[in-house]
Amino acid sequence: YRPDSAQFLAPTQLIHMHARRVLHRDVKLDNLLVRCIEPSGLPHVELCDFGNSCLLNSMCAGGSRCSCEGVCFGSLADGFTGTRGYSAPEVAKGTNWTEASDVWSMGVVVYALLANELLRWKEGSTRAPDVSTKTSRAFAQVSTNTKMAIKSVLLPDPADRVSLRSFCNALRWEREGSMRTSREASIRVSREASMRSREPSMSGEPEVIVPPGLQEESAPELSMGEHSLREHSLREHSLREH
Repeated sequence: YRPDSAQFLAPTQLIHMHARRVLHRDVKLDNLLVRCIEPSGLPHVELCDFGNSCLLNSMCAGGSRCSCEGVCFGSLADGFTGTRGYSAPEVAKGTNWTEASDVWSMGVVVYALLANELLRWKEGSTRAPDVSTKTSRAFAQVSTNTKMAIKSVLLPDPADRVSLRSFCNALRWEREGSMRTSREASIRVSREASMRSREPSMSGEPEVIVPPGLQEESAPELSMGEHSLREHSLREHSLREH
């Protein structure tokens, strides 16, 4: 996958499920269906295999821990459900699944798609995996903002992870930030060309035609609790301009 396609790799179905208090509990590469949307050729990702899914018990503390409310299709034997290598640290330790556990798994998936390798992380470690200094040639092309977004969901403590919606927003902000920079450059070029067209042409070069519908778009806002990701993106954008 191209580094600039990161925003399309996190399936919105998982946001839809969490909004309805349903956990997937087995987000992994094998459970993703990918197709390209023509004519853009951009990837569209869909989740499948809901055999381990369950409803959150409304009686759980904070309404976020899974004790399966009698509607659970996966086994809780030995305190583990899911797939090793994709499951969050708390799940590997036998703790109940939460929405944050699905978010970790989604981070592992997005990393794997962009880096062409699975996450290297020692199960049971209390340290977050370092996704910013990987030697993968593919991941080296990924922007710092995207790496920061992935890092924000791969934190050992589930309470520290950003929400799935914030994660997707961060990826979208990076994509639209790149597009906005390209638009701004095109607008500057077109304005200069327009000014030159008002003067007699001495070079005989063809006139630069401004593409129709070239307009500024506002970037979607991140949630109030995720200022760090947005501030980092703004700093990166400012550095690129200067």
